[in-house]
This record gives sequence, C-alpha cells and structure tokens, in this order.
Amino acid sequence: MLFGKLSPELRLLIYEEVLADPRRLLHFLHVTPGKGRPHKLGHWRCEDMDSMYLTWQHMCFGVWNEGSARMHRPAYYTNGDLLSILVTCRLMYTIHCAISTKANQSNRYREAVNVLYTANQFSFRGATGVLSFRRLVAPDMWQRLRSVNLSTTILTPRRNFITCRGSFPRESYLDWEDACCALATLGELRLLRIEMTIWAQFAFHDVKAGMPEPESLIFIFEALKQVHAEVCEVGLNVDLPEQVVDALGNIPFRISRLKKQYDRKTFPL
Repeated sequence: MLFGKLSPELRLLIYEEVLADPRRLLHFLHVTPGKGRPHKLGHWRCEDMDSMYLTWQHMCFGVWNEGSARMHRPAYYTNGDLLSILVTCRLMYTIHCAISTKANQSNRYREAVNVLYTANQFSFRGATGVLSFRRLVAPDMWQRLRSVNLSTTILTPRRNFITCRGSFPRESYLDWEDACCALATLGELRLLRIEMTIWAQFAFHDVKAGMPEPESLIFIFEALKQVHAEVCEVGLNVDLPEQVVDALGNIPFRISRLKKQYDRKTFPL
C-alpha cells in the first residue's frame, strides 16, 4: 500500500487535486425536472460559471432549450466521479485495516472525505436541495461544510405558497424556513452566498403587479438571520422597503443588488 506510506501533507495535496476545485461550484442535483425524484443524488461540477442567468437555471442542473425543444438530463448523471473515488478510498482503508495491526494508522477514507466537504463550494437549487442533501449525508459530514451557495426564487404573498411542494421554482416557505434552520446548525461555515429572486405573485407576467409583500419579506429574512457564516452575502433583485429594514434590525449578512437575470423562456412561472 504505497499510498499509505506517503506523508499526510502529500496525501492531502493529492486529495485536493482530485476531489476539490475551489474555482467552480459543485452542484448537487436532487430532482430530475419533470420526472420525479431520482433514486440517488447526483452532482455536477459547474460548466456554466459565466452564465447571465441565476445559478439554479444553469444547464448543469439538467434543463435547457435546444431550439423549440426542452431538454432534460436525469439528476443522477454526473460529469465527475467523486463518489467512485470515495468508494475506492474506503476500500483502500478497509484493506489496510485488515492487514495492519498498528494503532496509529490514520484513516485515509476520512482524510479524503474531509477534503471533499471542506474544500468545495457546495451549490444547491432552492431550499429543497439543502434539505435533500442533509437527509442524505451523515450528521458529521454535514458539519464539515465550509462553503455553501444557494440559488432560489420566492413568490409572495406567503399565504399562497406556505406549503407549495410542487416542482421548483415557487419555493415553499416551510421548506425555506427548514433549510435556514439546517444551515444554522453549521458551526464552522466560512462562506454563504445566496442569490434570491423575490416577486409579487403576478409580477413575473406584469411588472406593474406590485412589489413583494412586506410581511413575506420579513418572514424570509427573519428565517435567514439565524444562519451565521464568516462571510454571508445575499444577492437580491429588489430593494427592501424601509418598513422591512426597520423590522429586521441588525442582520448578519450583506445584501447587494442581484445582477443575474431570470431565464423566462426556459423557466416560465
């Protein structure tokens, strides 16, 4: 087992080269659009970083247009092989333990997993993406997340979308609250980036339909206030009314104007 004889520093460099790419988002694909839930969670290393559209609308998530045809890719497809690599690491560790009697042998599998979770920017499509991922992974693995990117679209008023469990978009307010609670449990979160499009229910079709309801905005950002990260940035498509700003008080995140556009052709509401 030559790999086991390498120094910890060299092994970590190898793991980072194979399992991490801090420049590109690592999307987790929790739903096959229009096809229901897949049997397993997929992942896709971002190939659309320069897109003008919201991150959740990247082709990476498996929906795009080709001419007049709407294309779908099953969510369990991947352009990487991270899970197979981890299985190999696990197998190497199991074999090593079977032939080794030294108590101080380090766990190669946990070294690899630690790099995977701490050195990547995990990207989620809506609150459902966060909740699906958390249900999938072990609690100690969830706690290793250091960088999270969340992209979502929320409609107001809240009373019409409290339990909207249909296909994303149209974020469910209950899912949003649960996802914020889940993210709030991450005790060592370094970076949280959220891009959020919030509209009044009919503003997608008519810009004169009005601004988002203040009570809904307060609910959305009160839920988010419980999440803490060393750097927390929110990109938002609207300016918060003074009434909402006053109600929220001090907030642990910085809000800036969202520059990305909504792809209306591919994702009509």
